[in-house]
Amino acid sequence: MELSQGKIFTKPQPGMYLATLVDMVDMPNVQTAFGIKNKIRFHWILASLTGQPYIDKDGSPVEAVAIFTASMGAKAELPKRLTQILGQAPPVITSTDQLEALVIGRSNLLVLVANANPKNPNDPFINVDGIGPIQPGMPAAPPIPANYVRFKNRPKTQAGPQGQPVQTFASPQAAQFAQPAPAAAPTQAWPGYAAPAAPQAPQQPSNTVNLNAGQPPRDPNRPF
Repeated sequence: MELSQGKIFTKPQPGMYLATLVDMVDMPNVQTAFGIKNKIRFHWILASLTGQPYIDKDGSPVEAVAIFTASMGAKAELPKRLTQILGQAPPVITSTDQLEALVIGRSNLLVLVANANPKNPNDPFINVDGIGPIQPGMPAAPPIPANYVRFKNRPKTQAGPQGQPVQTFASPQAAQFAQPAPAAAPTQAWPGYAAPAAPQAPQQPSNTVNLNAGQPPRDPNRPF
């Protein structure tokens, strides 16, 4: 039996992009150099500054990814990034359910940079270096694709009792979201915080990561 090698995801090139945040993934109990930490992974789809969608050779959107410690502490990076995403200080947030309701569907300018990968110098990391507002006169950022399925709603394939591949889901509720649903109108999660411009995917009940309690150097040539 041949083993599937899985899809090889295309890394975006360094540069500045129009971007829309399409997914947020809970990563509980991640081993780090500082012990076990809860993490959160943000996913953006990209377009060039001319509005041309950034897609791979298979026609799928190329995604930029950033991982943050799940902390809203004063010295944590997450609240600093949320301020960049929202254009103002974030409200009090205590769970990732609240966080995803606030950020998924929001559009920004994203600056991506290449950083050295000690394990493979020929395959550098592509990191989010800056997040800012889309400037007046720029094209609209890409909307969430109608067929986009969030990570927590995607089926996982494993071997069945007879060795045949079967699909499983993170929870029974996830199965009903395995197929894309019609886009819903964006909603405003908190008074005083504008609703995301793009429609959000349907949400499912989940066990969320609690948010317990370095801004990169700013390039003077950036518009934010």
